[in-house]
Amino acid sequence: MDFFRANPHLYFDAAGIGLFLLALVLEAVAAAVFRRPTHSASDTATNLVVYLGSVAIQYLWLPVVFAIYVRVYAHSIWKIGDQWWLFQGRTPLWVWPLAILADDFTFYWFHRASHRFSVLWAAHETHHSSRFFNLSTAARQTWFPFTAFLFWLPLVAIGFEPFLVLSCQLGSLFLQAFLHTPFVGRLGPLDRIFNTPSNHRVHHGRNPEYLDRNFGGLLIVWDRLFGTYVPEGAPVVYGTHETYPKFNPLVVAFRETLRLFRKPARAAVLAGLAAAILLSGCDGTFRRMGRDRTVSRLERVKKYHGTFRESGILSSGEDLVTEIEFTAPTSYRMKVLAPKALKGMRIEFEGGRSTTIFPAGGWGIRMRGLPEVPPERLRAGLEKILDDTMVNYTYGVDAFRMKKLAPVAGYPVTELTFSARNSGAAIPEGRSEVLDELAFPLAGELRFAGGKIYRYRFDSIRFNEESDPMAEPTRAELAAEKGLLFSEWDFSAPPLTETAAKAAANFRWTTPKDPPRGLKRVGIFRQKGIVPAFAIVYANEPYFATVFVSRDYHLRPFADARGIPLGPRGDRYVPNPHLSSYEIRAHETITTILSNLPAEDLIAYGASLP
Repeated sequence: MDFFRANPHLYFDAAGIGLFLLALVLEAVAAAVFRRPTHSASDTATNLVVYLGSVAIQYLWLPVVFAIYVRVYAHSIWKIGDQWWLFQGRTPLWVWPLAILADDFTFYWFHRASHRFSVLWAAHETHHSSRFFNLSTAARQTWFPFTAFLFWLPLVAIGFEPFLVLSCQLGSLFLQAFLHTPFVGRLGPLDRIFNTPSNHRVHHGRNPEYLDRNFGGLLIVWDRLFGTYVPEGAPVVYGTHETYPKFNPLVVAFRETLRLFRKPARAAVLAGLAAAILLSGCDGTFRRMGRDRTVSRLERVKKYHGTFRESGILSSGEDLVTEIEFTAPTSYRMKVLAPKALKGMRIEFEGGRSTTIFPAGGWGIRMRGLPEVPPERLRAGLEKILDDTMVNYTYGVDAFRMKKLAPVAGYPVTELTFSARNSGAAIPEGRSEVLDELAFPLAGELRFAGGKIYRYRFDSIRFNEESDPMAEPTRAELAAEKGLLFSEWDFSAPPLTETAAKAAANFRWTTPKDPPRGLKRVGIFRQKGIVPAFAIVYANEPYFATVFVSRDYHLRPFADARGIPLGPRGDRYVPNPHLSSYEIRAHETITTILSNLPAEDLIAYGASLP
């Protein structure tokens, strides 16, 4: 009895734990009675075992934290309240709401940081690893609570009493435990002020639209204030994307922390070490990216020069995208230490913004406010491409080649082309079966007049294996014999409206025998909001250009798998399954026209596209 008198908080602890366990049992009974698939016996048992370990560690660690708080409080700036012993009743009442508000604000930033920095995520991932969401999930707490107190030290340093700070921390966590229930739906206006079960279900979701959202503890106003609030909408999918034995308490408790210590061994010198220790550990777990974070799995380093503002995290299909809007002259550089991580990379340009997606890491960056490109600048840039010297950089068996282009609207431009082999290596004569096996991304960019940059996708190195062996060599085969890389481009655009589709169906292509110099818009059907056409100029002699017309990326594939003749020399084009026969006929006609034009007119034509 003397022990409990000396430690009166144990009465509150015992009452709180008992109340929580009673609620947990009642919820499990309700789930069984109403046959709700919200529980799993193995998951609940794992959560309770992890909870016992967490409570034991907390009881050993909290006296250490309290001693640190007392030491800091002795040198605090102010003394907010008279005494820090709650049970002497000397803490002024007005201090409590202030302390609760300060505690909740601190918790928001601690919680948000725990989803960004791998040192903190290693502890917090335990709580998110369950595939279920119920009161027992609240018991799935970390066994490594040794960094959280650092976020609350400033409260003690400015004068909040140590016992008061700890009381607010523990009281907030106790109340938050009851947020982990699927049995309470939306609560109307309360959802906009307080952290409710609905809001917290969003936080535990691994749906792309729910990632990195709703960090608040008791109040959700912090999320609304700092742009991380999302109301519950689509059904929530719980847990993480990582697959491991999540019903083994030891694995649940230690796995992410052990991964943290293994990361530096895989990282590349200083950049990799920084990525492993300082940057997001959530990339493999949530396929997420942060507004300014580096995905450690890709081990990339990016730098911005200029002024920009962030517009939030968007969704592009299954990928997540960080949107950045430039508000001052800006250049963007990216150094990649792991070229294999670029597999499937695509760059999309649309309406003055660019989006770069890296499927291997499930993240991307969208840039807005890009500079407009006058026609004369574009022409100068295209001419410069033809004369620039390639510089090869090799990383093991992978490589990329770099071109420094002419400045566009006063901004420096660099083009990187990635391949699965050294881009300067010789390619064997004849057919290119060696390169046919390489599905590795190439990246480039096309810029057009008037600031309009059209969306494109440049996926991989592809050659035409279906060509008739008795026919003339294709452009791809000729390029292969010369040691050049020839690639397949996949263009897409928004679907046609009904009116535009009818107009396109009735359109008749015409091919003038002698096209005039400076050919402009012959045979190009246009409508606002649809990618009309754009030209690709090849550097090999004689100059050869192809104009692709994109209509709809959900049309039927062309029937002839071998492709159709393109141009006067019988070149063949193997149609992409996303393109229709109607579009391919457009390719045939326009290619025939443009292949007869001088190189300078091809460049002028590309610059004139609206």
